[in-house]
Amino acid sequence: MSRPSSDNWFEANPRKSRWLIALLCLGFLEGLTRILVGFDLLPYQEYPTSRVPQYWAYVDPVVGVWRYPNTILLQQEKCLDAKLQTNAEGARDPERQKHSTAARRFVVLGDSFIEGYGVNAEDRVSNLLEARTGVEFLNFATSGGFGTIQEWLVYQSRVLQYDHTDLVLFILPANDFEDNDPDEFASDVYRPYLRPSGDGYEVYYTVPWERRFVDSRETSTVIKNRFDNALYLANVLRWATRELKSGVNWQGLRTYDGDYDNHSPEDLNIMLYALDQLVRAAGDRRVWLLTIPTDRDFAAALRGEPFRLDGELGAFAARYPNVRYRDLLPDFLNDAAANDREFPSYLIECDNHWGKLGNQVVADWLQSWLFESRP
Repeated sequence: MSRPSSDNWFEANPRKSRWLIALLCLGFLEGLTRILVGFDLLPYQEYPTSRVPQYWAYVDPVVGVWRYPNTILLQQEKCLDAKLQTNAEGARDPERQKHSTAARRFVVLGDSFIEGYGVNAEDRVSNLLEARTGVEFLNFATSGGFGTIQEWLVYQSRVLQYDHTDLVLFILPANDFEDNDPDEFASDVYRPYLRPSGDGYEVYYTVPWERRFVDSRETSTVIKNRFDNALYLANVLRWATRELKSGVNWQGLRTYDGDYDNHSPEDLNIMLYALDQLVRAAGDRRVWLLTIPTDRDFAAALRGEPFRLDGELGAFAARYPNVRYRDLLPDFLNDAAANDREFPSYLIECDNHWGKLGNQVVADWLQSWLFESRP
């Protein structure tokens, strides 16, 4: 006897019906995820899909890492939502004229803090100062492990062709000593270092330019990134997996010593040599040196730990009539005490770089310092 036919398609096609229900559920979850992302209730990160980096890369034969000219990077990850755009020089800055007759024109050097990592250009220190004062602040800072040796060399190779009256250099003790140390990087990474030579130092590289490390992405990574960019559900699951694996919020890790004293005498000698060369290259221009504290330095200062680096850099600056030095740590301590703030309030919520508030208060301090006092 034959089995009676069913008018119910799901009962007649159990395997297909399971697949259909699964696809409908996935479609519903994908749609719901897109709605939640649209209302900023879930994060969405745009993953790179090029085989080679399109923004930061080892493309400069003098300093190593730099940025491609006339390119855009959208930082859309975790709590970051920023547009990074370079000019023809590869600087994250508007197009600038090389020649200027202005009474004051500043050049700014530093690493990712001063580049404005994670914030839009209009919210970073140099842009805030330019908007408030009407004076140009040419920003040549960059991410990528950029230390004082590279800042000296990029000043010589790129910056000096632009007229300026003042040079502002930000030092990050947390990693600037490491950025000058070849032991901190693979030998095929193209970076300038200093080694003893005669009475001073000489610049050298651990790998020839033509044999340098060239970053590239595997085809499988490119495919996965394209997939995760297209499907919001997969994108959010990738984020959630990464967060679960990390396990600990970085803002809870605040028991380490400060970074202002984590350097050897030779580390300091190398940094001071690079700074001396930078000051010499600046000629009679005004030079302003600043140190950037991290959360560890802030916490160590609250514990009453003394630091020697501010005294060492202060003594260095005192050797030159046109150099001034300022440590930003006391400024952050005073502002936090006056306004009942914790140090993370100055930072991007999910990152250790300055957020809008951090950039704003630093711009406030610099505006009065740079324009009301001169070396």
